[in-house]
Amino acid sequence: MLKLFLETLKRKFYIPLVLAVLCGGGLAVEKALFPTEFHTSDRCFIEKVYLIKSDKPLPKNEDFRPAMLNFSSIMRFFEENKRTQEFDMTKFHRIWDLMPLEHQGIWFESRFQYIRGMDNVLIMRMYLEKRDDPDVNYMHDKAEAFFDKVAAHSFATFNNYETNAEFIEKDKLILLPDKVAPPTRKRTLVKYGVAGFILGSVLGFCVIAFMSYRRKNNG
Repeated sequence: MLKLFLETLKRKFYIPLVLAVLCGGGLAVEKALFPTEFHTSDRCFIEKVYLIKSDKPLPKNEDFRPAMLNFSSIMRFFEENKRTQEFDMTKFHRIWDLMPLEHQGIWFESRFQYIRGMDNVLIMRMYLEKRDDPDVNYMHDKAEAFFDKVAAHSFATFNNYETNAEFIEKDKLILLPDKVAPPTRKRTLVKYGVAGFILGSVLGFCVIAFMSYRRKNNG
C-alpha cells in the first residue's frame, strides 16, 4: 500500500502542492483583508471619591443608589448615548447588541456601585468582569470618560430626587490591563499562510491516499 501511495504521489505530486498553495494563500489573504476583531478579556476597575456639597443636610445612613441609578435613569442614558453615539457599548460587553434591552439595563446597573462614606462622602465604582470580554485598548481610551459621563448622569438624577448638591472629585483609582497590540499584516500573512499551506498539504496527501486506495481496490 505504501509503495502504491508513493507511486501515486510521484505521478500526482501537483495535487498536494496546488492545495497547499491555494489554502495558504487564501487563508492568509482572508485574514489580512478581514482581520479578526481584537478583544481581550480582563477586569477593568475605576473608583472615584467625591465630596458632596449641599445647601441642606443630607439624610444620614441613606442609600444613594436608588436615587442615582435606577431603570428609568439607565434607559435615559441609553437613549442619549444612542443619539450621540459617544460610546460603543460593544466594547464594554462583546455581545451587547445581542442582549435584550432589559438585560442590558440589568448588566449596566450591576457594574456600578455607590458607597456612602462619611456624612458628605460618596465612593463610586465601575468594574468590568472577565466574562464581559471588554476591549482593553478601548478601555484605555474611553473608560474614564464613560465613567465620568455615568457619574454626571447619576448626580443629575440624584438632584432631581433630593437636592441641588455638588459632587467634587477628590481622589481616583483606575486599574486597566496592559494595552494589546494587534498583529501586523506581515505577521498575519506569514502566520496564516504557513498554517494554510500545512492544512492544504495534509488535505492533498489525504486525496493521494484515497486515490491509492481506489486504485488498489480496482486492481
